[in-house]
Amino acid sequence: MRKAAQKTKPDTPRAPHKLGVLLRVLIALAVVLCVPVINYNIDPARLYHTSRADSLELQAVELLLDGQNAANLSNCNERLLKREYLRRTDRTLDTVVLGSSRGAMITAGMLGADNFFNLSVSGATFDDLVGIYGYLLLTGQQPERVVISIDPWVLNDNFTDTRSWEAFGDGITYVYEELLGVPVAREYMPEGLYDPENENRRNLLTMSGELKLNLFSIPYFQSALQNLANGNHAAYARVEATDLNEGETGILRADGSYSYPAEYRNADETAIIQRAETSLPSSVLGLEDYAQLDTQNREYFETFIKTLTENGVQVDFLLEPVSPVIYDHMKSEPRYASFFQAEQMFRDMAQPLGIRVAGSFDPYALDMTAYDFYDGYHLKPDRIEELAALLEQTPVEEVRQSD
Repeated sequence: MRKAAQKTKPDTPRAPHKLGVLLRVLIALAVVLCVPVINYNIDPARLYHTSRADSLELQAVELLLDGQNAANLSNCNERLLKREYLRRTDRTLDTVVLGSSRGAMITAGMLGADNFFNLSVSGATFDDLVGIYGYLLLTGQQPERVVISIDPWVLNDNFTDTRSWEAFGDGITYVYEELLGVPVAREYMPEGLYDPENENRRNLLTMSGELKLNLFSIPYFQSALQNLANGNHAAYARVEATDLNEGETGILRADGSYSYPAEYRNADETAIIQRAETSLPSSVLGLEDYAQLDTQNREYFETFIKTLTENGVQVDFLLEPVSPVIYDHMKSEPRYASFFQAEQMFRDMAQPLGIRVAGSFDPYALDMTAYDFYDGYHLKPDRIEELAALLEQTPVEEVRQSD
């Protein structure tokens, strides 16, 4: 007789090892916590570390108020810095520049201007333009001339920056309500730079919801890691006074204009092309999610400009091109149609108001190559000076008579 086959107990899945599960949970938790910790401590856009009495921003403001250039300034919160300068200066500013970092290199000498200050801030949005001008008025300034280094994304309603409201919410509110007749429901509480007369130190409990949410931002985390890798975070040390207009480090000049560090200014042709090309796989600044020129913002902007001209302010538009590398890329992508429509819209807006316009967003129209730029967006100062000179060559009266 055959022996009955022995029955074996079927294999059953092992219960997960509790220690292994706990370890994986702890690792996941560490990764999650790593994002806000690095975002807060490296802080690439200087959103969280401006309320110290020895902050870079306040160091720079002290030098600018004394008429000195500020060196070792490769990264700071420009909005809060320039707000504080306007709050404290006793100068009368007759000519100002509004715009993004693309206009930050415009100097008083380029415009032949006295009593000049460049109020450009990186990635300027529509809210930055109106907010900074509104704050000028709130601080008692009445500029005679406003040069706007205008960007094609100004009318992209989907391009915003939390820093605009954080720094100039009162200026934004003033322009909307007093100049545009548009009520603003959002409440603005000034905060940011340390003020011994008003202890407004920013902490995690008092900062806005947008800033709290930004602590978990993956793009901000990526920027923080990049700053950590290239050592930019180490520059959060001391701002130095200098007589140089250009130097080894970034220099914010006494007239508000900016000079890039020597390594960035003196890059060879290969590096310049590489800088321009690195932006292509990712979003092109301010031009993504820009299906059409926003009609509401256009109306607001046109009313804003018209109000300035009616109040006797001379307004000029300076249109700086993008690198041919960027321009050719956008030509091949239908989603960038708004970029190519923006220039004519600004020209149509300017002509009946007697606004002088110089330059173009099209590098080929200005006979410029990729090597006339530092990267994909920032024109070198000598070429900016050529465009600025075109403004001076056209008498204001001639523009107004052509209407």
